[in-house]
Amino acid sequence: MSFDMREILKLKHKILEDMKKFFDETGVEKVVVGFSGGMDSTVSTLLCSEILGWDNVELVHLHFGIFSYRRTIENVKRLAERMGKKVAFLNVEEDQRKVWKHGPSCNLCTKKVKIRRLKEYANGRLVISGANKSDSWGIHGLRYHDGVYSPLFNLNKAEVYSLLVDYGFDLADVKVGEKSGLSREGCKLKHLLKMLISMEYHGHAVAKSNEILLEILDRTTIDTKIANVKIMGPLSRNIALVNISPPPSDEAKEKILERLRDLDEIDEVHIVDREIKLTVMANPGLFNDEKSRRRIEIGKFEKDFSEKVKVEWRKSKNSRLWTFHVVDFEWS
Repeated sequence: MSFDMREILKLKHKILEDMKKFFDETGVEKVVVGFSGGMDSTVSTLLCSEILGWDNVELVHLHFGIFSYRRTIENVKRLAERMGKKVAFLNVEEDQRKVWKHGPSCNLCTKKVKIRRLKEYANGRLVISGANKSDSWGIHGLRYHDGVYSPLFNLNKAEVYSLLVDYGFDLADVKVGEKSGLSREGCKLKHLLKMLISMEYHGHAVAKSNEILLEILDRTTIDTKIANVKIMGPLSRNIALVNISPPPSDEAKEKILERLRDLDEIDEVHIVDREIKLTVMANPGLFNDEKSRRRIEIGKFEKDFSEKVKVEWRKSKNSRLWTFHVVDFEWS
């Protein structure tokens, strides 16, 4: 991807001016950056440091326990060292479990876990988020709200990437989780498409399977756009749906199937290589909200599956389910 350096400088100047104005008007001198080690939080760190000075910008990484990719921790430490900064680690695995036991909800996890824990740590200091137009917070949230400021709020991924390049970094420096390109995902829990009732069964299934998948793919030359293992099925049965795009060799597929079938926590494994239909139980409130259902279809299924997805929604009578639960599938 090539950039017009004059346009990058204009964009950077505009953002720095907006940030400086905001900091001056609010009297902000020190900030805490929620630092994932990805592109957005890295650019946010560099911009804030340019305005406030390196000593006034602290990095805090939310560690998801078994749901963090091993490469994420390594990347966070390496990036922080390259920028001459220390990074604090907060373990939020138990907080996540309390959210996910009622069904998948990345938005609730962001609000009730990530932002809450960052604000508690900041203790009155401004929290910096990397939210932008590419994510749900950047689309549906606010640039500044209740102690959290998102300097990249009005930018798309390509614009954020152009700033990363201007600071002398590249995508290889900030790759987190299972995706390459201009996307990243640093939390494996996202791929558990049902309630997290048993950490040893449901939690370990999604954590172990996704780590194994990346371990195998790292030995190939494939530049994956999608690489994940979705765990679905009834609470008593873990079904693993493996999504990889572009598809790997037959040899790699066989290795993936072999390793995942060896896991005690997984009962059934399939590679998604054709159109699929999911049966999804939904909380009555979600079931009756067509727009919310469509957002989930786009954000949870269409973007993360390697083939086309159809969804059959059914109303759940389970009062413990706050969101949705993928209970079954069939090939279309």
